[in-house]
Amino acid sequence: MKSSGIKIDYLICGRFHLHKYLKFVEKRGALGNFYYSYKVNYNFGVINKTRLHNFPLKEYLLYAGLKFLPRIFFDRYLRFLHKIWQKQVLNSCTYNGDIVVSLLHGNTHEILKEYKKKGIPVVGYAVNAHPLHQYEILDLEYRKNGIEYKHGELFFSDLIQKEVELCDAIICPSNWVKESYLRYSKKDLTKKIFVINYGLEVEDKISTESEIKTLDRTKEIKLLYVGLLTFRKGISYLCEAYEVLLQEGYKASLTLVGSLDDLYAPIISKFLKMKGVTHVPHIENGNMISFMKRYDLFIMPSLEDGFGVVISEALSSHLPVIVTQSCGGADLIQNGINGLIIQQANSFKIVEAIKQSFDIQFKFNNKELKQKSWEHYAEVMISTLSSIENNINLFQ
Repeated sequence: MKSSGIKIDYLICGRFHLHKYLKFVEKRGALGNFYYSYKVNYNFGVINKTRLHNFPLKEYLLYAGLKFLPRIFFDRYLRFLHKIWQKQVLNSCTYNGDIVVSLLHGNTHEILKEYKKKGIPVVGYAVNAHPLHQYEILDLEYRKNGIEYKHGELFFSDLIQKEVELCDAIICPSNWVKESYLRYSKKDLTKKIFVINYGLEVEDKISTESEIKTLDRTKEIKLLYVGLLTFRKGISYLCEAYEVLLQEGYKASLTLVGSLDDLYAPIISKFLKMKGVTHVPHIENGNMISFMKRYDLFIMPSLEDGFGVVISEALSSHLPVIVTQSCGGADLIQNGINGLIIQQANSFKIVEAIKQSFDIQFKFNNKELKQKSWEHYAEVMISTLSSIENNINLFQ
């Protein structure tokens, strides 16, 4: 494969989705150095291990904090861990890349300052809506439930905005995130922001023929959600919708996969006790596709979600998706073809969509799925970053 001609450094305080496509970046000769924090001995499929710089202390201290610290102290503790990780990277970073990509999570701004000093273009990866937009959405949801919004995403808003100010360009996973940043950012990003949808897990031997999936209203409909059980994901609206289905006599079950936010537990505890509801704390990533194939509908009721890579996994499983307008994964949904797009924060819209699903022949175009693989994602990412680096004077 022809070399890309660009070397990309990555800054990820964690691993994010790099395990899905970093090997393809290396395959194109575009991998500079990857500074991250994850468990020891995980190689991301990368052949040249000298490109990988892992600082795992933060991960192990994080697990300890999750186990022993009360929620009220956890956000401050996490900011402290981010500082430790940044210092470790600053002491080791070689700044050899032609360009650097960093998640906008509020934990790399000190490192990005050093890249800027050395004249290396900085590209931010905006995972979720702009922090000010997030605040509007989540503050309302917290107050609806009688709780003051002062934890979680809000605690890192100031640091994320500092990172945004350091960016020469921003890449987003969805149009939802792009529009959020265009609307709420202090700087004009009109010509500096790009959308690259996440890739799909595509089986090598998948047929190029399209697949049709229909639901049988005489049988139990198996509903699935995967992700955190927390305010941002709108789980209470999904549970309310499920309750309505049961009251109307539908045969249904609901499986919720993901860890439960302590603050959110009192809000949905009654729903978790309903007939047919199963809570599974965790499914290994490598088993997710086969797990999803057991279900009839995947529902993503997010109030704010940059994308939701589980939507890609659901489509890869030929599982129809019901997703809200405020979830970036809606970019992948052809309404009435491979899923349905609905209004957020509305349990009745979820009920309507589930009922409507019985009358739809969902179609999955395998040829299109193959064209949206993670390898394709890596190629588009490299091409976009090369264009930014070659035309950096237009962005600065």
